[in-house]
Amino acid sequence: MLNIALKSLRRRWSTQVGTFVAVALGVTLMTVMGLGLAASAALPSGVEVVGINSMLGTAGGVSSFVSVFVVASTFSYAVSQRRRELGLLRLAGSTPGQLRRLVMTEAAAVGLAGAAAGCVLGRAGAPLMARWIVSEGLAPASYVIGDQSWPLYAAFCTGLLVAPAGAYAASRRAGRVGPLEALREATTDERPMTPGRWAAGGGLLLVSACALLAPVLVRPVIRLLMWIPARLTS
Repeated sequence: MLNIALKSLRRRWSTQVGTFVAVALGVTLMTVMGLGLAASAALPSGVEVVGINSMLGTAGGVSSFVSVFVVASTFSYAVSQRRRELGLLRLAGSTPGQLRRLVMTEAAAVGLAGAAAGCVLGRAGAPLMARWIVSEGLAPASYVIGDQSWPLYAAFCTGLLVAPAGAYAASRRAGRVGPLEALREATTDERPMTPGRWAAGGGLLLVSACALLAPVLVRPVIRLLMWIPARLTS
């Protein structure tokens, strides 16, 4: 499966550009934030350190979260475009498990390249971020990026996990492709949205809407919640 995955990547590299960019940028941000957190640990404790840690920690978490969803969307599209090819592999005797491993191997290869590129970019961009934070008055002049290596290892390992995690759902869809798919003319999936994705998207949309509308919704919601206790108690 490794040879097939590498040949498929060479032949269909354009479908994996989005995955590579998502992993590389995500690891870049995680590297920058990790190096920034390591540098803030050397500062005296105070309000500035708390603010820096909160800002960098939030940015690193958001970048990882977004990277997983971008990778998932990219691999879902790639599998939809390759249904006929996957059907031919099933027709040739490949098992569903082998197709799942094929997609996961491709994700691991792209994730490896993206994580390596992200570490290089992040190590180069971290000093620029530190200088910007100092220039904005968010940190003292002693805030500088050191030579710590653990943020690079942490970001690299996270990048290796992000790509397979995002491609897991696509690999399961690839495993469900049957041999008869090789006889179909259409190469696109009729159902681009799965029930799980609808539920996750609706939930995230609801949470975002409630967060943005909180100043308007808080008072009527509190009144509604307190109406019954006010009627039943003294």
